[in-house]
Amino acid sequence: MSLTNGQYSGEELDGFPIFSLDCEFIGKSFEKADLKRMSEDRLFVGLDRDGTIVPIYSDQSLALVDDRVRKIINQLTKLPQTTVSIVSARSAERLKKDYYSAEAILAGNYGLEVYFPDDTAVIQKEALEALPLLRSLRQLIADELESTLPICLDDHVLSLCLHYHLVPEHEQQIVHQKVSAFAKQFTGLQFRALPTSYEVLPPFDWSKGHSLSVIAQRLGLDDGKTCFLFIGDSEADEAAFQWCNEAGGISILVNSREVEGSAAKYRVHSPGQVLAFLQYLSGSRQ
Repeated sequence: MSLTNGQYSGEELDGFPIFSLDCEFIGKSFEKADLKRMSEDRLFVGLDRDGTIVPIYSDQSLALVDDRVRKIINQLTKLPQTTVSIVSARSAERLKKDYYSAEAILAGNYGLEVYFPDDTAVIQKEALEALPLLRSLRQLIADELESTLPICLDDHVLSLCLHYHLVPEHEQQIVHQKVSAFAKQFTGLQFRALPTSYEVLPPFDWSKGHSLSVIAQRLGLDDGKTCFLFIGDSEADEAAFQWCNEAGGISILVNSREVEGSAAKYRVHSPGQVLAFLQYLSGSRQ
């Protein structure tokens, strides 16, 4: 069962078609029990950012939150018994600049840092301890790579992400060799290779699933009475899908193609369809 089509509304969100999903259509794709829980139970909505509510751009400066997305998230946070969290690889400081509702929980760096609406925060101690190493590596990347190649380095404070998709193919080996050398030098950090980038994180096991557990415990939502929903688009979201599934919740993958091995229970095609789904969700809980 997958949510894969709908009636085109004629609108677009940053080039992605927005589909009008009425209750009848969703009812054919979602299990009735899940529809009922999303509409009636205490609900936690977890959302990845890039690729989920914001389209992917090669130029990161264009990856901005659309006003319609911001509006629907604000609406959801104001509904009774509804909690919304943005769980992203980006820093919490960057998420704050997106101007989400003051009631949204912002979990940056995969949830290594979580900021709650009451101005309290939970930041993993091991991540703070890795800050000096991350700062030293950040300077080394600037000196040895950023100054000579068209890489894009995202400094998320508690992690780094080095994008090399703009580097000519014949020069990409330089990036790989440099990163390999950095990894040998900075053994106190975790280096993770992605299709066109490298992530550098504190050296301990952490995922978006861990982040959801922290939030649930902090808010007392881990009592078996909350319906957990998480929407994401990448392999980094799989741990959150699994966590939601194990909690008896609902997981939705954003991808135009079926992904073999994904733990997600449902699927939508694009950030435009995520927006349409969130609009439906808000209306169903009025």
